Amino acid sequence: MPEYVTLDSAIRVDPGASVFRVAVFTIESHPNSKITIGLQEFDSGSETFIVGGKHITATIQDAGATALMRQLNTLDFSSISLEKRLISWCQANGHLGTGAVGGTPDAP
Repeated sequence: MPEYVTLDSAIRVDPGASVFRVAVFTIESHPNSKITIGLQEFDSGSETFIVGGKHITATIQDAGATALMRQLNTLDFSSISLEKRLISWCQANGHLGTGAVGGTPDAP
């Protein structure tokens, strides 16, 4: 099962939305630094994205994006996956609420 986050409290605008997975991750380094992390509502039982479900976009620009790019470029993903790090970053920076990450990093 791929990695996903189950939030402690559902998203306010969609009371049923509490499980999300990284659906989009883009890095732009020119002309300006920008990182976009798109999280899509996810059904952990069927292991599928919910079509028409809640979508959250976190955008990091300029110096913040450059700093995150440098950090990601030097990390060892053998113990904590990229997907889990992105989810944790979104939680730490107010894009997602608190919650536990489930699933395994080696699933598609």
